[in-house]
Amino acid sequence: LKHEIIMKNGTIIQGTIIFENTDQMIIKTRIGQLTIEKEFIAEIKESKPLEPLIKFDYTKQVEERINDDLSSTYIGQVMNTGLRRGDFVRVIYHFWADDTEPVFSDSCFISGQNVVYLNGVVSDASLAPTESAIFNLNINLPNSLKYEYITKEIHWDTFD
Repeated sequence: LKHEIIMKNGTIIQGTIIFENTDQMIIKTRIGQLTIEKEFIAEIKESKPLEPLIKFDYTKQVEERINDDLSSTYIGQVMNTGLRRGDFVRVIYHFWADDTEPVFSDSCFISGQNVVYLNGVVSDASLAPTESAIFNLNINLPNSLKYEYITKEIHWDTFD
């Protein structure tokens, strides 16, 4: 759906304009084609594609634990504020030296909802719109590793 047509009476039609002349236009929608007289149209906008927007949920406490075996565990939560499901959502931690050189990275998938994809792959790392999920990353850092600061990011894909 590439266009959003706002009618003078307030009705919003989403679709793709496939034909247009000076008097009317034909719009392909999810339920079929509509022919609309241009005199009843108030505005035409380009629609933004439906995409996931996955962010860290800082309203929940992020926890860092240093275990007895010198490993660190990072526990937190992410949420999808977008309009489409995010698939294979992965949280990545980067460890940086004081000279801004990367020294170590590690990642984990979230514990999200189960999805069976069209190709038969099953995953539990998907996040639907308005949903949130927990991640739990356990990192074994070598004793020789010295880092100054940590950054983190989220990666995801979209599939049908």
